[in-house]
Amino acid sequence: MSTIPTNEIVLVSIDKLLLNELSLQTYSSPKNYEEIKNNILEVGIIQPILVNVGDFKVISGNLRVTIAKELEFDAVPVIFQDLTEVEMDIVFMSSNFQREKSLADKYRENNLINSLFGVRKGSRTDLDPQLKEEKQKKDELKKGLSTYEINSFNRINKLAKEQFGENYKEVVVQELNKLEQSGKSLNTLVGKLEKTNQKVGVKKNSKPQPTKGQVIQQIKKVLNQLPVEQHKEVLQSLLQQYDFQMVS
Repeated sequence: MSTIPTNEIVLVSIDKLLLNELSLQTYSSPKNYEEIKNNILEVGIIQPILVNVGDFKVISGNLRVTIAKELEFDAVPVIFQDLTEVEMDIVFMSSNFQREKSLADKYRENNLINSLFGVRKGSRTDLDPQLKEEKQKKDELKKGLSTYEINSFNRINKLAKEQFGENYKEVVVQELNKLEQSGKSLNTLVGKLEKTNQKVGVKKNSKPQPTKGQVIQQIKKVLNQLPVEQHKEVLQSLLQQYDFQMVS
C-alpha cells in the first residue's frame, strides 16, 4: 500500500475530498462568490487545498472545492497534512483571515474561537505556561476582529442567552443579518437587548411564579397536616402570602 505524501502538492480526485462541516457552519457564501467562480473557471485553482491525510477532510479550501465541484473538475491540487482535530481547527481559522465576512460570520467565528480555548479575560496566564500559550493562540486567531466587535459579541451573547435561552445564537444571527442590512452598528443590537431585558425584568437566577393550581395544591398539603380547628387561621395566612405571587 502506497504512503500518501504530506507537505507536497499532489493531484487528488475531487470525489475523495470531504468538505469541512465547521467551515460550512461558520461562514456564509461571500458576496463575491461569482467573481471567485469565474476566476477559477478562467485560471484554475492556483492555491492548493489543505487536506487532512487521515480522513481526507478539507482543512482549508472549502469554497474552492465547492466551486470546483460545480464546474465539474475531476481533480484539484492538494497538500496533505497530518493534524489532530484541534490543530485542524486552528489552521482552518488562521486560513480565513482575508475572507470577506458578514457580521454573522464574525459572530460565529468569535464563538468558535472562544470554544476552542478556555482562557477567560483576567486569567493569570503568567502563572501557567500552558494557559499563556493558549491565550497567545486565541489572541492570534482573533486578530481579524476588532476589540469593539469582540466586546460587543460577548455582551450580545450574555444578554441574548438571558432572554432567549439555549437557542439564543440562532436569534442573534438573525438579528445581525437585519442589522447589517440596515447599516447600523453593533451598539444598536446591544442597546435593544439591554432595553428589552430591563423591560421584561430578565434576571439570571429568577424563579418562575407559581400558578393558581400550584398554590391550591400547596395550601391543601399544608392544611392536611393540621387539625381542623386551625384551618381557618392558616388558610387566611396562606392566602395573604400568595396574594401578590399568583399568576393566572
